Amino acid sequence: MSTLIRRATASAIAATAVIALSACGTSFSAQTNQQYQAAEGTNQRGEVDSMNTVLVADDAGTAVVSAGLVNQTDTAQTLTDVTITTADGTTLDVTPPAGDVTIQPGKIVTLGSDSANLFGVAADAVAGRYVTITFEFSDAEDTRVDAPTVARNHTYESVVPYSAPVSAEEAAETAS
Repeated sequence: MSTLIRRATASAIAATAVIALSACGTSFSAQTNQQYQAAEGTNQRGEVDSMNTVLVADDAGTAVVSAGLVNQTDTAQTLTDVTITTADGTTLDVTPPAGDVTIQPGKIVTLGSDSANLFGVAADAVAGRYVTITFEFSDAEDTRVDAPTVARNHTYESVVPYSAPVSAEEAAETAS
């Protein structure tokens, strides 16, 4: 009979240990319950969401806005302007693409993925600093994002590099 009691006691201890140890990762502060941003970019929700927003800077001080814009409205939205302001209040000069960037309802447009949706900064972009990027739309409220300026590396190889437009005078000098 003592063997039966020992087995029952061992089974009870094992069951208690399994229950106690399995609860270790399920408390109120368990990692799976914690919200965090896995990427470097910033997200901002609104009528048009801005997801994983960063300013990708090159060594020369030029940069490109990289963001996924998701239209949450019921109508197509045209991105009418992008403004970038540094922490010290300086507004960076942003060159828009040649054509309109339109986002259909419920769809995403990834800025910086090709020249048709490239918003470039010709100078003064410094990696490691935060900037405020404001996206203005045709019929939706503005989306304002505090985003990091990141150095171009293999992570951002799909972001098109910015080459500032050349004026007619500069082109003539280069041709000479």
